[in-house]
Amino acid sequence: MDLTDSVLMLALVGLLAALSQWISWRSKIPSILFLLLGGIAVGPGLRLLAPDTLLGPFLFPAVIAAVGLILFEGSLTLDLHKLAEAAPVVRRLVTIGVVIGVFGITALAHWLVPLPWPLALLFGTLMLVTGPTVIIPMLRAVNPPRAVAETLKWEGILIDPLGALLGVLVYEGIVSLQQGARLPWSFALLFGEILVTGFVTGMLGAEILGRLLRSHRLPDYLWNLTTVATVVTVLAAANSLTKEAGLLAVTVMGIRMANMRELDVRAILNFKEELSLLLVSGLFILLAARLDPAALTALGMSAVLLLLGVQLLVRPLQALVASLGTQLSLRERILLAWIAPRGIVAAATAAGFAERLVARGYTGAELLIPLSFSLIIGTVLLQGITARPLAKALGLAQAARGVLIIGANRLARELALVLKQEGFEPLLLDSYWRNIRAARLAGLATFYGHPVSRKAELELDLVGFRWMLGLSGDPNLNAAAAQRFSEEFGRNHVFLLPVVEESENPERHAPSAVAPLLCSRDLSYARLAELLSRGWRLRATRLSPEFDLQSFRDRMGDKARALMLLTEDGEIQPILPLLEQDRAVDMGVLINIAAPTTEPEATIEQGDDGDEAKASAISRPASDSARTASRARRGE
Repeated sequence: MDLTDSVLMLALVGLLAALSQWISWRSKIPSILFLLLGGIAVGPGLRLLAPDTLLGPFLFPAVIAAVGLILFEGSLTLDLHKLAEAAPVVRRLVTIGVVIGVFGITALAHWLVPLPWPLALLFGTLMLVTGPTVIIPMLRAVNPPRAVAETLKWEGILIDPLGALLGVLVYEGIVSLQQGARLPWSFALLFGEILVTGFVTGMLGAEILGRLLRSHRLPDYLWNLTTVATVVTVLAAANSLTKEAGLLAVTVMGIRMANMRELDVRAILNFKEELSLLLVSGLFILLAARLDPAALTALGMSAVLLLLGVQLLVRPLQALVASLGTQLSLRERILLAWIAPRGIVAAATAAGFAERLVARGYTGAELLIPLSFSLIIGTVLLQGITARPLAKALGLAQAARGVLIIGANRLARELALVLKQEGFEPLLLDSYWRNIRAARLAGLATFYGHPVSRKAELELDLVGFRWMLGLSGDPNLNAAAAQRFSEEFGRNHVFLLPVVEESENPERHAPSAVAPLLCSRDLSYARLAELLSRGWRLRATRLSPEFDLQSFRDRMGDKARALMLLTEDGEIQPILPLLEQDRAVDMGVLINIAAPTTEPEATIEQGDDGDEAKASAISRPASDSARTASRARRGE
């Protein structure tokens, strides 16, 4: 193969990876499904990609290095303190549930495929892993109740490294047996040698890298490179000392670093989104392209029966045992029992172990990759299609009501209180503790930190959120947040306050170029803050055919200004396009800011005889009580 063909294949892998990730983002279906299907399509399907020809003898080392980095990255999330503090149902899922899952999947793989018992056990440990990369997109699409979402999210985070560690241990045991250690004492000797080498090398690598990072002798831009180089070095060193000890070493290294004091693991995870995304995308496309179609078809009904057994027997039993004695309702338990897509760590480790066992001539190992990929594709596809309809049938598919509000200043707090009264779930993001404290005193949910930061990217849970409002006094921060969250919510769900520029070219930095404006162009943050300081209050006014938007404007004049509209179907709509287009609006709740002398508006309800029967107040202040409103107004 000449150089041109190699470059074309690499370009194909890159394009397919980018396309798969984009489709995943648009469809809210885990990317692993599209990566595997794309690899199968261009590999055995169209025969456009030949990984063995492309990488030759470097394919196997590249796979092992990639799997090692993925295992290290996954193990960095295993905070033992968080495991101890997790909800009872989560702890049971990652303890008793793991035991049930291992034995259940092992038995099914042995009896249905059939795999030899050692390989079936390896398959059972690897197919436990769900992981946040597959769970989070599915939760955003389903939007289940908070209890179910939190349980599934934390199960994925905690079981990721646990499943990988168990898989590594089982794999090392299989290798020890194959090396001739069939007597108990010789098996124990070989297995113990692998465990000791992996544990010592991993701990040593963690201490060296941890101390280096804590000493701050490296500039920030070298952290990623140093971390990757150290992980690969530990992997190679452990394998050199004792064959097959490398994967255990990097797993131990990650767990140790995740629990080091005075070391911000989030900074180490900085390479996760970039390198891990590239590794995972390229790895799965290349491995899927190597699949033998005959091996997939040879599985036949055994793969289908295995999928049904895992989905209808093993997972429900795990969920049932884990949720006993908890406050989860029967419907929530059913949904919990249905959602458990297999993820990236499962696919990567299965592929890595299978490749090594095939190279060692282990009988039956060639079935691990097609069997693993068929189960992963099956669970992601089946659950991706059915989870939302099932949640709706159970009455658990909630409409996303979350609103991210950039800033926790007085304006943001009072608007958040109005939205909370109307059934929305606001979350205020601010890096000033004084603002956060005032918001918490008002009973509002907060996130303390910069909205556009690594901390926010790692810790901010966006499940259940649909909108972002930029209400910070810093227009540059609002614009940066709008660019960040437009990727999550779409541009039509991100709104900014207008900015009154005093420069000669006011459009140059106009926020409307980044996201739609929320309200009239003269209502900048400075103007709204001034009105609040003069005693104006935010109110919610219900519109009706008798009192529509135009009636509100005519009656209130300059004593009140409209900010946004909450529609009857639960949407947040900016008021500016409605005003500019002079559209008639006679339904929904109008959020407005009104002068302190303004009387509450009233809506006229018609009696049965057509006469004006009664008037009811429909403008409500921004807080649940005078006490919380008073607290919310203290501190900017």
